[in-house]
Order: sequence, then structure tokens, then C-alpha cells
Amino acid sequence: MPMSSFLKAALATNPIVLMDAGARGGAGELKRLAPWIHAYGFEPHPASFQELSLASGPYAWQQYLPLALGAKPGRQTLHLTRHPSYSSFLEVDWAVHRRHLQLMPLYEQWREALAPVGQVEVKVQTLDQVAEEQGIRHIGLLKLDTQGTELDILRGAKALLEEKRISLIKCEVSFIPFYKGQCLFEDVSRFLKGYGYVFVDCLYYPEVVHERRPFGKGRASPVEGVVERPHFAMGGDAIFYQPVPCSGQDALLTGILLAEMGYFSPAYEVLLEFSGLDGEEVGSLLRALSKPSFRQRLKKAARRWLPPVVSSWLKGE
Repeated sequence: MPMSSFLKAALATNPIVLMDAGARGGAGELKRLAPWIHAYGFEPHPASFQELSLASGPYAWQQYLPLALGAKPGRQTLHLTRHPSYSSFLEVDWAVHRRHLQLMPLYEQWREALAPVGQVEVKVQTLDQVAEEQGIRHIGLLKLDTQGTELDILRGAKALLEEKRISLIKCEVSFIPFYKGQCLFEDVSRFLKGYGYVFVDCLYYPEVVHERRPFGKGRASPVEGVVERPHFAMGGDAIFYQPVPCSGQDALLTGILLAEMGYFSPAYEVLLEFSGLDGEEVGSLLRALSKPSFRQRLKKAARRWLPPVVSSWLKGE
């Protein structure tokens, strides 16, 4: 792990809190910084929570909570789907799916994965409540992936956002309402802008994921000779950050997280202006974070030297 001693010392005294709403399968962000991360995951479905509670992870400390996050506390109906990762408080809008996806190769597989299989009442708390109960002063990264209810979660984090106690937010967004009543990118962006957050990037869903077909399976287009490619409007993960941290300590964590995610220019600005580090120290920190991990070097070598079909197979594509 190519980390400078300066960076390790900074993290040793400032553990990073990761909040992962939509943690089915386990939290998986910021793995290179895992030895310095305290991770919280949320899973409201009882069966999925049992699997998570038994799972081990790479983090210094982690805890999974059997509840969902929302705009207000109480209980809500979770609509369960055949593929559990598509379960949501919102119902699928089949007309929208058909309108945008029906000529794509995996349309029938998507329909099957989204098919309703039941409902369950689950506990809901606000993020402000959870932070207070858990004694969390500052959240380094808030990751949201809850199938269209991300804005409700942010509305339940009013105090945290007002007090600038969340450095970065990685929020799944859509540009098309595939669930009835879901929030879209512009709703999330407008809301966070009101609290001073800045949009950095959108990590669009890779086309290869949506074009993949199981061996010997797949669906021919209902229009002979026409195969529609997935488009960016399907969505992705939007990255936002707080450019004016409350303290030098928060600025240090913000800069580290931005740099680790590859956003070195805003990291440099935050660190130089608010962290209390001088230019030489900031440079040392960014250089340490710019060095790729062994895993990243291995993936780069695979892309360079292996035939595309082999490298895609290794990546599970």
C-alpha cells in the first residue's frame, strides 16, 4: 500500500466515517483507506440484514443497522423485487421501462429482476437521528443507493448538511423516473446546492454491464435487425463535496477523500485553503494518494497486455 508516513499519521488521528445506505452485499467503498475507516451500513430487509450481520469486511470497524433511512422516522412498506437490489419504497413504473428499454437486449432480464415478489414493513430513521444516537460528529463519505428515495434520505440529514458535517456524498441518480415518484439528478443537485455542496462528477453506468448476455442466452430485438444500445440517461453515481469545511480536521479528511477518488484539483484547493497544511505538505499528501495500488496496477496491466475477451472475463464482464 503506497501510503506516505505523513498520510498514515493524519489518518491515524482522524478516522473516516463511511455511511452506506443501500449496503446489500456489504459496504465496499474506499478500500485502500479501509484500515482507517469506521463503516456503517443500513439494510432494512430482515433476511438480507442477517447475511450482512454475519459478514466480515476490510474496515477497521464496521456495523450494520437493521433499518432504512428516510425523511422522517416511522415505518414504511418496502416493495420487494425478484432481484433484491432493486427493492424500493417506490413501485416500478413499467410504462417508463417499456418506453426507454424495450428494444435493448436485456429488457426481459430486467423485467424479471424487477418483478414484485412481496412487501415488508420496515423501520425508518433519519440520518440526523442515527448520527446523534451513534455519537457521530462528522461523516467522511455518505453513499446513497436506495432506488429512487435518495432525496428523502438527504432531507432527513438537515442538521448534518446545515452544519457541514458531511464531506462527500456519492449518490445514485437517474435522469429518467424508472420508479413512480422517484427523485432525479436535478432534484438531488438542486437540494444539495442549497447547502453549499458542489457537484464534481457523474460516474455513468458502464455500457458493458447492460450489454452483457449469459452464455447461450439473451433476447433478440422484437424489431428484426435493430438492437438499441443503453444510453447515459439511465443514470449513475453523482459525486458532491462540501468546499468550505468546518475545521482544519474536516478539511483534511475532505481533501484525502477527494484525492483518493481521483479528484485532485478540488482536493488541492480544500487542503491548501482550510487544512492548515503548507504547500509542501499538501503536495506530499497528494503524491502519496496519486500512486496506484497494487490492484489498480494489476488491472492496468491486464488492460494493456491481455486480449479484450480475457481482460473482460477477469473483470466479470
